[in-house]
Amino acid sequence: MLHGMKDTRHCYHTDPGRRIEGISRQDRPANHKLRDDKGQCKMTDAASEKKLSQSAIEEVEATHRILTDWLRSRGDANPEDAKRYEALFADDFMIVGPDGRTADRAKFYSAYEAAKGTFADLVPPFEVRVVNPQARSIGDDNCIVTYEIWRNISGKQDRRMISVIMRRSPEVPGGFVWLHAHETWCTGHDGSLSFF
Repeated sequence: MLHGMKDTRHCYHTDPGRRIEGISRQDRPANHKLRDDKGQCKMTDAASEKKLSQSAIEEVEATHRILTDWLRSRGDANPEDAKRYEALFADDFMIVGPDGRTADRAKFYSAYEAAKGTFADLVPPFEVRVVNPQARSIGDDNCIVTYEIWRNISGKQDRRMISVIMRRSPEVPGGFVWLHAHETWCTGHDGSLSFF
């Protein structure tokens, strides 16, 4: 749950598209029916959802470690990390930054490349923490992960709330492709920073 809000996740009835509002995840049986893209009924279980959700959270944390190392780099960043980072984003990936500006995959990755070493010489060092990650599976292969990023930039703190939609994709490092991200400022920003 986020900041004391009641869990209002929805489960789906076996009729395609019919949602049963107000039934929390805890009220749903361990094995429940969902419809696939072809309208066929399929079973998912709580253990599979939990594993998918945990894997997605681990991937978010790994991605932010790569990004942090890149931003702190003095030219010693691992080039394999840059390739791994680029592979994470779907061709039609889009991000909405905390200032409301949007970027597609090409624009976002270009900003990433240009930001290398941006925070290399900061004292105290640039730090990033992923805090309060929450994940929900959407079917068998998709997940929404919501989390906070706490950043320390030269002793100044800022926080962002981020929601990411990811799809399981075993062919990419980390096992997930990012489809969409949306960032929102929480506190402590001066409005001068956008994506990085």
